[in-house]
This record gives sequence, structure tokens and C-alpha cells, in this order.
Amino acid sequence: MKTFKLFSFNIERKIAGVLVFLVLGFIIRLTIIYSGTKKIDKSAYWVEYNYESIKQVNEINSLIADSKNITREYLLLGDGSYKQRLLLVHQQLNNKIKQLQVRVHYDSVQLKAINTILFLVTKREKAQLQLFESYRSQESIKHFFDESALTKSQINDSFKTIIKQQNTLLLQSQIANKNERKQDTFGTFAAACVFFLLIIGLVVRINYSIIHKRRIEEQLLESEYKYRSLIENVGSVFHTTDREGNFTFTSGKATSLVGYTQQELLGMNYKELVDPEWIEKVACNYINQVENMLHETVVEFPIITKSGERKWVEQVSVFLSASKPGDGFLNVVKDITEKKNIQLNLEESEQKLKENQYLLQAIIDHSPSLVYVKDLEGRYLLINKSFRKLFDTLGIKHDILGKTDFDFFPIEEAVRIQKEDKMVFSTEQTLTFERDIVRDQTIHFLIVKAPLRNLEGDIFGVGGIATDITEIIQNRGELIEARKIAENASKMQEQFLANVSHEMRTPLNGILGMDRLLLETSLTEEQHEFASTIEKSSNNLLAIINDLLDFSKINAGKLVFERMDFDLFELLKNVQISFGHNLKNSTVDLKFNIDKTIPRVLVGDPFRLNQVLINLIGNAIKFTKEGRVEVDVTLKNSDDFTIILLIAVSDTGIGIPEKEIIHIFDPFIQAKNDISRKYGGSGLGLTICKQLLEMQGGEIFVSSKEGKGSVFSFALPLDIGRETVETLQNEETVNSAGIFEGKRFLLVEDNDINQKLVITLLQRVGALVVLAQTGKEAIHFIQSSDDHYDLILMDLQMPEMDGFSTALYIRKVLKLNTPIIAMTASALKGEKEKCLQFGMDDYLSKPFDFNVFYNKMAKRIGGDGIYVENAKKTQPDERIYSLSRLEELDDKEYLIGVINHYLQSIPVLLIQIKDGIQQSNWEIVYQTSHKAKSPVGLFQANTLLDKLHQIEINARNGADRDKCNQWIEEAIQIHAIMKDLLYVDLTRIENSV
Repeated sequence: MKTFKLFSFNIERKIAGVLVFLVLGFIIRLTIIYSGTKKIDKSAYWVEYNYESIKQVNEINSLIADSKNITREYLLLGDGSYKQRLLLVHQQLNNKIKQLQVRVHYDSVQLKAINTILFLVTKREKAQLQLFESYRSQESIKHFFDESALTKSQINDSFKTIIKQQNTLLLQSQIANKNERKQDTFGTFAAACVFFLLIIGLVVRINYSIIHKRRIEEQLLESEYKYRSLIENVGSVFHTTDREGNFTFTSGKATSLVGYTQQELLGMNYKELVDPEWIEKVACNYINQVENMLHETVVEFPIITKSGERKWVEQVSVFLSASKPGDGFLNVVKDITEKKNIQLNLEESEQKLKENQYLLQAIIDHSPSLVYVKDLEGRYLLINKSFRKLFDTLGIKHDILGKTDFDFFPIEEAVRIQKEDKMVFSTEQTLTFERDIVRDQTIHFLIVKAPLRNLEGDIFGVGGIATDITEIIQNRGELIEARKIAENASKMQEQFLANVSHEMRTPLNGILGMDRLLLETSLTEEQHEFASTIEKSSNNLLAIINDLLDFSKINAGKLVFERMDFDLFELLKNVQISFGHNLKNSTVDLKFNIDKTIPRVLVGDPFRLNQVLINLIGNAIKFTKEGRVEVDVTLKNSDDFTIILLIAVSDTGIGIPEKEIIHIFDPFIQAKNDISRKYGGSGLGLTICKQLLEMQGGEIFVSSKEGKGSVFSFALPLDIGRETVETLQNEETVNSAGIFEGKRFLLVEDNDINQKLVITLLQRVGALVVLAQTGKEAIHFIQSSDDHYDLILMDLQMPEMDGFSTALYIRKVLKLNTPIIAMTASALKGEKEKCLQFGMDDYLSKPFDFNVFYNKMAKRIGGDGIYVENAKKTQPDERIYSLSRLEELDDKEYLIGVINHYLQSIPVLLIQIKDGIQQSNWEIVYQTSHKAKSPVGLFQANTLLDKLHQIEINARNGADRDKCNQWIEEAIQIHAIMKDLLYVDLTRIENSV
């Protein structure tokens, strides 16, 4: 019993010991499991913490890249709004850096690197802001790129230090995690062997631990994947090489940089990618790094991609192993092609700028003219060698640059030069003048001063060029004398031709007259043939004389074209009649086909048009033995003011050989050698026709087939006539001056020349005239006068109250039906219709024909017949103006006054028009050209009037500056000729009795 008890006690003790041991083992196991779990959780925490730190590093790197991109965009576009974006990025960047400082405060190495980044970022920010504040000056751009280059490697070093430290911590966490796993596995196995009875109870806990560890492992794998993704997605390319320079690893970005896949790059030597000219330099960089044990090197060099494209890269190289520096390298490569191109372009631009400056200075120094530049204070900034040489000649040996004219010249001369410079500054216009410098001899200079502007458009100084024109001045007198001699020779030639023409025409007219009388007598057939030959030969000789005179005038530029209203249909009728007599017994039929839609009254030179038609039709008849000659007159083009007349003369005659057509308009050329012998002529007719048409803005064409006939056609621009056909065709002289006797006329006109003209015309026919200077004055006269007015002559363009407003007031307010005739020099479309709308009864265009003037008034005051003044009609001459209309007034004092007024007023008006065109002030151009037309019209200066007419219309209906400039220059030249001739006429009139 005692033994049993002892056994039982032992058993119980053992059981108790086992139970205690089991309990202790269970407690110890629980403690181990708990401790392992805590360590694993801590390892996972540090892995996640390191990942977040790397992520923040990436964000900071991205913001640095953003700030750099913003600065590059500003350099390219120059948009000041990029400054705000840059400040925002730097604010975000500073915040991120401060957050990272807090995160890694436990690690002095990372904290030091982050502080370095913050310092460098702040330094780069200052360089960027300086770039904005200096508006992209060359110095700030250079400073920016220098700062970028200096801070870049230091920033990259700091990032590498942080990433390296994070990788070290990450590696330590992974090792700790592995050790914990081993200890936990060993403990689990030992506990399973020793505490078999506890396996079932601990399965749930062990299973939980295993699941928890797997989750941690997955997190670690995910963290590793994120870290690798970060490397792959960063802007730079990572790769490693062995000691021979063969690639052992490349990141995915390498493909986009060089074009080769990662598989193709593995095993490839770096020299296969480097530009051949740079291989030795890159190799020396590696050798230098190994020999000098440099931890890191940075080098820029060009590479050749798979496609053959050349790119610039920046490579940072570090040793793969610190203990074995020659075993291989870890390289970070970045594409800097854009930056390098900008840098190279900038260097090229600077080089070109230096070359251009040198070239400009060389040109200036070798210029024979004096060239100088002065600032706003009058200090000389630049002079050339010629300027220095002149000062040496004048005995001025001082340094010129930085000094003013007051340092060299007498006070009066310096003040005058200063005033000229200030005039250039105030007017902002170029100043040109001549000046003489008298020392041992007189030197004539042509000086041009112009304002100089900077890039912002502000004037910073004056530039001057003084050219020695002494020789030109000396030769000017000789040139003038030579010109006079040439002009005298030309006049002598013209006089000779005129005298020869007169001397030849006089006996020739006698021969023709006597021959025609002879042909009217009874002659034998042989005598009649002889007399006809004499007539034919005389007519040919007369035609040759006329052609030679016209050809001489054209070549001398002395041929003047008339500008007058004419009846086209009447002209064609007269041409047809002139050939009718010669074709009575002919086998040639002459037919005219005229388009009835052509305006009947046109403005141009009817005499030259008649000359062209006579020549072309005469040729067609001469070279056509039998058949027909047709003249087709059609309208090629038209608008409200002008038409292009197309006339074609066709025949069924001998035609022209094809090879001769190209020369048919050359002077003294006939289609065949025997033409002159058979048909006569000088060979100048077609040449004169072509020149006459081209001088009027027309052109001539020819088509022909030998043996079948020819077609000569020409196009000629003509203006549409202002007056009605009925008025122009009126040739009947009706002396009904009595219808104006005692009639009261109210003349509303502000131009004194027109006042005198109209008053004289009315008083000559017995009319009473009251003059009002303005519309308001006219209304006052009408309201205050007890007697009524039989007719009102109303100018349209007047100050205070124009003719339209005055007429409307008379009709609507005063309720008067007195006839009103508008007078205006305006040529605008619809002007007549506008006058009628405002209550006027008729429209008279200045300058007006006296007969038209009397005719319109006669109709309005109840005259039955058409009044045409009994004045001698003057024949048009070849001068560019005519005094015939003014001389009809038979008032010497008035005529002298009109000429003097013209000579004084027209030059001023022409200059005002020219200035208005230059300033695009088209209202001034319109008003001034309109004002100038009245005095010009009185002199029947149709060519000058036409230029003013074109300027007026152009200024009102969409101005063409180039055309207006051309017309005003031509008008000034015409006036210059008129002025000399008018002075001659003025002297003649003043000396006449």
C-alpha cells in the first residue's frame, strides 16, 4: 500500500511535473509565438515605411523635373505666366521636402542628404526666378544652365544616398524577417516533437501564424515589385556593365532611348552605342574613375540609336562593388538631347551674333560715309574710321566716345546740332539735310539722322550718316547744263521735223490739189492712169510724213492725249463714211457690227481712237482685193464708271506669214519684202497703233493665216461720259439770251474762283446774281428778301451747312418750289440720284461746258429752245491744259487772278493729299482732292483732273494706298509741267493790250 502510494505519488508527481512542464512549455511557446509575431509585424511596418519614403523621394524628383520643364517652356515661348506656375511647384516641393525630413529624422545620413537637396533646390529656384526677372537675357540663361549643371549631380547624389539608405534598411528588414521565420519554424518543430500532445491544441494558432507570415511575404513581394516599378518608370535609364563594358542589366526605359530591346542589349558592349568620335573619351572616363577610385562620375556624350538617330545623354556611373571597383558599373543615363540642342543652338547664335557684329563693324569702318551713334544725352556711343579721320582733319585729337558736341564745336554749332537731334527724338522721323563744312576747302555733306529703338521699341539714341557729296554738287551744274543742251537738241529736232513737215506738206498739198483737178478734166485712159498714180504716190508720201511725225512725238514722250466727252457711235459713223467713197466701185464690202449696249458717250481721246481705226481699216482694205472687211465693236467689260471697249477688224485679204506675225508691230517692218513696193507705206502704222493703245492702257492682238485673211483686235479702257448724249449732240446754235434777261439767280458757292466764273457767265446774259457764301446765308437771303429767286445754283460741299441740308430745308421748311441746280466736282456713284432725293431739280458736274450750263438753266426757267452760247468753239490742242474756256469770258483781270490763285493753291492741296495718303487719312484725301478739282477743271487740264478724280473715288470707296501714291506722284509731275507753262501764259496775258 505504501509502495503503491509511493508509485502513485511518483506517477502523480511525474504527471504533475509533465503537466507543469507542459504548461511551462505551452506558456513559453505562446511567448515565442507572440514575440515572433511582433517582430514580423515590425518588419512589415518598416517595409511599408521604406516604400512610402521612396515614394516621397520620387514625388520630389518629379517636382524638380516639373520646375525645370516650366523654365524650358518659358525659354521657348517667353510667356510670363509660367512664373506663377514655377512658384506653385516650388511651394509644393518645399512642403514635400519638409515632410520627408520629418519621416527620416531618425536617420542622420538621410536627413543630411535631404537638407542638401533643400539647399540646392532653393539655389536653383533663385536662378530660375532671376531668369524671369531679367526677361531671358543671355547672362541669366547662361547662369541658369550653369546652376542646373552644378546642382544636378549634387541633387542626384543626395537622392542616391537616400535610396541607398532606404535599400539598406529594406534589406535589413528582409534579413530580420527571414531570421524570425527560421526561429519560428525551429520552435514550432521542437514544440511539435516535445509537446506532441499540444499539437492539436496549437494547430489553430500555428495555422494563424502561417497565414499571417504568408501575408507578410506577399507584402514584401509587392513592395519589391513597387520598388522595381519605380526604377522602371523613372525618367532615367538604369543599366549595369561588367569589367569589359558588356551590359548585364538594363531597365525597360532603355528600349525607348536606344531602340534595342532588353534582350538585344544584354551582352552588347557599350561601345556599340556610343558615337564613334566619342568612344575614346567615354572609355577614358571609366579608366579615370577606376584609377582614381572616384565613387561617381558624370559625363555627357552622343549615342547612335538602332534607327541611326543621334541623341545626347548624360550618364552617372558608380561602382557595382566598393570592394572590387573594377568588376563593373551601375549607370544612370538620361536623355538630354533637347537641352543639348538648345545649348548648341545658343552657342551657335552667340557665335553668329559675334560674327555679325564684327561684320557690321567692318562694314561701318570701311564705309566712306561718316557713321555715328549718340545716346539721348548727345554722347557719342559709336563712330567709324571715316568719322575719326574727319575729326583728325579738323584738328580734333580728343577721345570722342562718351563726349558730346559741346566738347568739340563752338557753342552755336553744338546747340544747332542738339536741336536737330531733339527734332529727331520728338518727331520720331528721319531727318535729311545738306550741310557745308568750310576749312581749307568747302566740303558738302548729305546728312541723314534717324531715331534708334531698342527691342522694346523705345528710342535710345540717334544714328547719323553723313555722305560727302562735294563731287555730286560740283557735277550738278554740269548735268543741268548738259540737260539743257539735250533739251535744246530735242527741241531743235522737233522744230526741224515740223519745218520739214511744213515744207513738204505745202508742195504736196499743191500736187494733190492740182492732180485732183486734173482727174476731173477729160483725159485719155493713159493720162488718167498717170494722174491716178500721182495721187496714189502723193497720198502714200503724206501718210509716211504723218507716221514719221507721230513716231517721233511718241519716242520723245511729247504726245499728249486729250480727255474729253465724245459720241462713240458718231465717231464710228464718220469712219465708215470716210471709207465709203473709196469703196463705191470696189469689190470689197465694209461692214460695221456695233453692240448697242455700249454707252454712247465716253470719255477719252477720240482723235487717237479715230487714228487707230483709220489705220487698221485702211490696212485691211488695202490688202484685200475682193471679199469683205468687218469691224466688230463690243463691250468686253464694264462697271459704273469705266468700260473696256473691244474692237476687231477682220478681212479676207492676203494674210500674214506665221513667222512674220511676231515682228508685225516692229517699226519699219512689213509682212513681206515687196509689200512697200506694191502697196506703199512706211511700216510704222501698226507700230504707232500699238504704242497709242498701250499709252492709253490698252493692248492690241493679231491672228492671221496667209492667203485667208487677218484679224486685228484691240481693247481700250474708257470712262463713261457724265453728260447726256442729247446735250453733247446738240450742235445747233440758238441765240435765246433774252430768256435770262432780268432773271434773279441765287448762287450758293464758297469757292471764290467758281463764284467769279458763274457770276460772269450769268451777268453776260443779263441775269441778276445774289451771292451766298454758305447754306445758312442762302436761307437768310431767301427769308429776308421780298423778291423771289427764279433759280438757285447750289454747291454741295460747303462749311457749316452743305448743299443737301440747305436744299432739304428750302423744300421741307420754307415750302418753296424754286428750281435748284446742284453744282459739284464729285464723281461718286449715285451723286445725281442723291441730289434728286434731297429735292434738287438738276445736276451740273464741275468743270462744266458753258453751253451745258446755259442749257440746263434755260430748261428750268421756262425757255423753249436749247440755249447754246454764240462763242467760237476752240479746237483741242496738244497741251496738257487750255485757257480757251476762261478766255471766252474776255476778262483779263479775272483770268490773271484765276491763274495766280491756281499757282498758289494747287501745290498746297497736292501736298495735303500726299500727306493724307501717307497717314491713311482718307477723309482728308477725299475732301482735298474734291476741292482741287474745281480750279483744275477751269483750265481743262483733263489729265491732271483724271488723276484727282481717281484719287477721290478711291479714297471714298476703299482706298488702295499704292495706286493713290502712284496717282498723286503723277499729278505732282503734271502740275510741275503746267506751272512752267502757266507762268509763260501769265506773262503773255499781262503784257497783252
